[in-house]
Amino acid sequence: MDTDLVFQIIITSFLAPLLVWAATMITKLANEKIASLKDQRLAKALLSATSELERAAMLSVNQVEETFVKALKAEGKFTAEDAKTAAQDALAKTKAIMSDSGMAILKTAGTDVESYIKSLIEENVVVNKPEPALVATECVVTTPTENTMVIK
Repeated sequence: MDTDLVFQIIITSFLAPLLVWAATMITKLANEKIASLKDQRLAKALLSATSELERAAMLSVNQVEETFVKALKAEGKFTAEDAKTAAQDALAKTKAIMSDSGMAILKTAGTDVESYIKSLIEENVVVNKPEPALVATECVVTTPTENTMVIK
């Protein structure tokens, strides 16, 4: 079996649920923080800033995918170093898209904005990643008369 395919299957099978769980937990913690705030206006602003950050991360990942990653993958030259560069670009673009007031609100609420952005980027990368195709290389067919036929 191709090592890249095995690696993709492992990432898709284990990393995706882990990242979704982490993003869910961060969102849950943010929602708990919102519930504990007495000032409802600040709670609404925090919810708005969280939504803005989620949209910014999604847009950034899509933009980096379109302008950087796809071209390298098409040439078969996408490396682990390129993946790091893409993640850093998405992080910088997300911060640039975010409004100053949105960032300030998140920081005021005690959110670790950098970690939250990174988890949102990772989640969007995993969600956008196409499922690896599982291709059968051999198929054994048994007929009712116990004749076996191997198709390659």
